[in-house]
Amino acid sequence: MKRQTPLSFMLIGLLSVLTVTLHALPSVNSDPAKSLNPDSSFHNNQQNSCTIPVMQPPAHQTYCHGTATQVVVFSSDVAQATYQWTNSNPSIGLPASGSGHLPSFVAQNPGSATIQATITIIPSIDSCQGSPVSFIISIKPAPDMDSLVNQVVCNGAAIDTIDFNGNFPGTIFTWTNNLPSIGLMPNGTGDIPAFHPINNTLQPVTATITVQPVLDGCLGPSGQMQITVNPMASLVQPLNRFLCNGDQTGTVHFIGTTGATSYTWTNSNTSIGLGSSGTGPVPGFIASNTGNQAVVAQITVTAMYQSCIGVSRTFQIAVDPTPELSIPGHVQVCNGSNTPSIDFSSTVANTSYTWINNTTSIGLAPNGTGNISPFTAINQTDFPITAIIRITGSANSCSSREEALTISVYPIPLVNPVPDQALCNDSLTDSIQFSGHQGFNGYTWQNDQPSIGLDAAGTGNIPAFAALNQGQSTIEANITVQAVNPGCAGPGQAFSIRVFPTPDLLQQTDTLICRGASISLQAAQASSYQWTPSQYLSCTDCPSPVSSATGTIRYKVEGISADGCAGSDTILVKVVQRFNVHVPASDTICAGSAFQLSASGAHAYAWSPAESLSDSTIANPVAAPTATTRYRVVGSDQYQCFTDTAYLSITVGTIPRVQLGPDQSHPTGTDIRLIPQLEQGPVVNWSWSPPEGLSCTDCAQPLLRVREDMEYVVSATNRWGCTGKDSIKINAFCTSAQVFIPTGFTPDNDGLNDVLMVRGSGIQVKSFRIFNRWGNLVFEKNNGLPNDARYGWDGKWKGVPVSPDVYVYVVEIICDNGVVSTLKGNTTLIR
Repeated sequence: MKRQTPLSFMLIGLLSVLTVTLHALPSVNSDPAKSLNPDSSFHNNQQNSCTIPVMQPPAHQTYCHGTATQVVVFSSDVAQATYQWTNSNPSIGLPASGSGHLPSFVAQNPGSATIQATITIIPSIDSCQGSPVSFIISIKPAPDMDSLVNQVVCNGAAIDTIDFNGNFPGTIFTWTNNLPSIGLMPNGTGDIPAFHPINNTLQPVTATITVQPVLDGCLGPSGQMQITVNPMASLVQPLNRFLCNGDQTGTVHFIGTTGATSYTWTNSNTSIGLGSSGTGPVPGFIASNTGNQAVVAQITVTAMYQSCIGVSRTFQIAVDPTPELSIPGHVQVCNGSNTPSIDFSSTVANTSYTWINNTTSIGLAPNGTGNISPFTAINQTDFPITAIIRITGSANSCSSREEALTISVYPIPLVNPVPDQALCNDSLTDSIQFSGHQGFNGYTWQNDQPSIGLDAAGTGNIPAFAALNQGQSTIEANITVQAVNPGCAGPGQAFSIRVFPTPDLLQQTDTLICRGASISLQAAQASSYQWTPSQYLSCTDCPSPVSSATGTIRYKVEGISADGCAGSDTILVKVVQRFNVHVPASDTICAGSAFQLSASGAHAYAWSPAESLSDSTIANPVAAPTATTRYRVVGSDQYQCFTDTAYLSITVGTIPRVQLGPDQSHPTGTDIRLIPQLEQGPVVNWSWSPPEGLSCTDCAQPLLRVREDMEYVVSATNRWGCTGKDSIKINAFCTSAQVFIPTGFTPDNDGLNDVLMVRGSGIQVKSFRIFNRWGNLVFEKNNGLPNDARYGWDGKWKGVPVSPDVYVYVVEIICDNGVVSTLKGNTTLIR
């Protein structure tokens, strides 16, 4: 076919079979049926036809992961049509393309969400293709499940809820139980609820639980777990045991019945000698009960099958105590006396007693039961007789250990006579050794006068002691001694100890006299006396010598009483001596001042005249005289023996009166002289302060250079050391009149008016600037001094003389009082 121009086609009609008729224009060497005229008209009546198949799209399909799909058979309105198909998602397990019908395949979706594939089919017959159609295959994931754990439990024990879990939310779990007799239903959905497993057999039983996960209709891999239920063990009831304290027990074995494999036991009371718990049989042990009541222990035995607790049985082990006897101590009686009732007791109630006596000569039977009643003790010898009684107790078939007591029977003892003693206070007595017979083994004695230094009662011999008599009359102590055997006292033997007092020689205490006086010393209660030392005494062997001592002295007197007892005492004679009153030298004070007087050497003081004194009766009064005064002080001692008098004078000086006049005001830089007016001189010392601006500080009239506000104080001191003061305020101010700048100058180097400078007093130049008529700065100096050409203008600008003209100056000054001022003006430079 040959085409020279573009062809246009017209759709005549669309039916199940589309027929198109073309008219072709033949060309040279060509098939007329295959040539087309550009005018779109055909000049050949040959006719060609093509049938296009049409198909309906298959229904969408949904499968679970791992399941086999069905074959999808395609069909169209043309029976001989063929089919080509494509798969948009080969991961579902189907190839990416193929021909013919869609084959069966195993659906694949290893993920957790549904995946889809679009299957597109194109029908054709011969070379004519129909329109493509599509349908969707959806593959849902298959749920998974966590691993299952087998359980081994005991009959009747609680099993908690068994949870099933997987990685896909929304998964439902169904399960089946092949052995409902364990107490779990045969099937269910969701988690297995908590339940109490059952096994009433003699052997373990095992149930198999099969679990199937389901998600959106898709089944995942199933799993299995086992629940094994062990049986409950049982035990034959053990027998109770009854023991005495100290018994050796045998091993207690247990007998199990159904399924028992081991035993555990607990003991409620370990005080019986058995541990608090154990496994297997109860071992033999030594029974213990240290109390006074029967002790019962509850032994609880539990049978075990593997780790499953079975039946528990309880039996008792009772341990009775050993009676602990309480018997009287050693019994001592005297010959012919009745013994006390000897009663026995025990820590255990209802104890019975038996006893045996090894010495019947004391008057007691050789044996008996129960307590021992009183009996008359017998001892016909000179020595004690002791019988041993052995006692045994029994309670609840448990015997006590044997106890023993002794009964001693003593003969009646006698004491030999004891000689009396007589001695002085603080003398050592003779030791007293008692003696006697008839089997005694000790002595007791009583003393009716313990003040002599001997206890009121005692035992045994009396050792030597220092006899005491603190009074003034003789003390006689009566002492009675008895020989004793334990509890047996013989007749008393009496003797006495007489103690004479030490004579109280002095009838007076320490005394005091003024020098030059005398005193009579008094002694008594002795038949002879001796005084020492002998100085200043009228006699040394009399009871009342007279002392005329000139200084303090201590005398000792010794005397012997009529009973031959010596005594001594001392007395201090204090002699008061004369003294001198001391005062300081006379002194000077200023009018209106006070002065503290002082005196020493005496006990008390009296000053006069008393006027102007703070206290005229003390050693150091404060004196404030208005005029020169002579003071007198009289000192005395505390014994009213002596006095002494002293004097001192206080001179009262006048205070200078100095006046500086009224306060003054002056310009800074002004020199003034400060001239004080004086009364009540003469002045021997001047003092000015502060020193700033003053020509001197120790002169009468200093010259002051005024710089700033200041208050000055002057002190004037006269020959008595009295000082007067006054002050004056100087106010400093600053005026423009203090500054002078010439209106013209001639810088021609003739030595006259060559430099333009700031002149004045009481000022400092902060800045000095010169401007020409066009406002240009031609000169500047800062921080200069007035009246100093070094800080002035020499008529040059940058080293070159300027032209004669009128110039403007600006000066900033600081007065001595700190005030800042600015001055402006004109000056003419003349050449």
